[in-house]
Amino acid sequence: MADTDVSGGSTAAVTNTVDMSRVSNPAPQAVYQSERYGNFTYTVPGLTPGAPYGVRLHFAEIYWGAPGGASGGIGSRVFNAAINGTQVLTNYDIYADAGGADIATIKQFQATAGVSGTITIQYTTVTNNAKSSGIEIVPGTLPPTATPTSTATATATSTNTPIPPTATPTATFTPVPPTATATTMPTPTSTPTPVNLALNKPATASSLESSSYPASYAVDGNTTTRWSSQYSDPQWLQVDLGTTRAISKVVLRWESAYGKSYQIQVSNDATTWTSVYSTTTGPGGTETLNVTGSGRYIRMYGTVRGTTYGYSLYEFEVY
Repeated sequence: MADTDVSGGSTAAVTNTVDMSRVSNPAPQAVYQSERYGNFTYTVPGLTPGAPYGVRLHFAEIYWGAPGGASGGIGSRVFNAAINGTQVLTNYDIYADAGGADIATIKQFQATAGVSGTITIQYTTVTNNAKSSGIEIVPGTLPPTATPTSTATATATSTNTPIPPTATPTATFTPVPPTATATTMPTPTSTPTPVNLALNKPATASSLESSSYPASYAVDGNTTTRWSSQYSDPQWLQVDLGTTRAISKVVLRWESAYGKSYQIQVSNDATTWTSVYSTTTGPGGTETLNVTGSGRYIRMYGTVRGTTYGYSLYEFEVY
């Protein structure tokens, strides 16, 4: 159905194509091309009081850093979201999570319908307008690592219809949500939360752009601080994990100054290095790399920059 059961905010829409290939069971393209933005609250009615529901929040950054939008990127839009009064997203940044503009991403949670048969979802601005592309309400419990198969019927409450743009869209967009009934999913098995082995560990680098961008900022867990190198090749950022650790995944959260050609290398002595990942076509943004290796030390060794600037990482995460 159209955008209803909402108070506050404004709507807008674009025609840019949104990449939906990185999410499972995405909403229709038009959902990600439309949005509600500002400070606003949805109160979804018609649910069974006391029953469990999965809540899938759909997003795509279609303004900051997007064609036809404004220059920006990570940190341009930051906001919080709460479901039934419990905050589920804190300082959330769509651009950082999705890895760029015009890329769909989905965050899913569990909620229980209140005594009046409603679920309330509130969006609150931190920086430059909170936003929503769509909301999907699914009966039952969602698996933690999979998205349920949605089976909408004529009687389903559905919000996959895009929001019409305002006559004069404001500088920041925010879309309207889908609510589709789906098949009840089995009770999920618990999945351990992965631990970032590099978080707050000693970090060193080949160079610094200035003292304002130290190596330690790439492992402080804060996506608003960053390490930045001088404007030359090669450059590296190294982390001491404290002891030899098995490594299966690395996440690089690049600033706009990214590495096009680089290696992920491990070592037990910080002298002899073994490459566990190599690319000459790094895309920048947020890169999640599946690797196999072990070592006490790990580093990103860049050989070709993607821009005329240096190498700059908001976070270098190791799992």
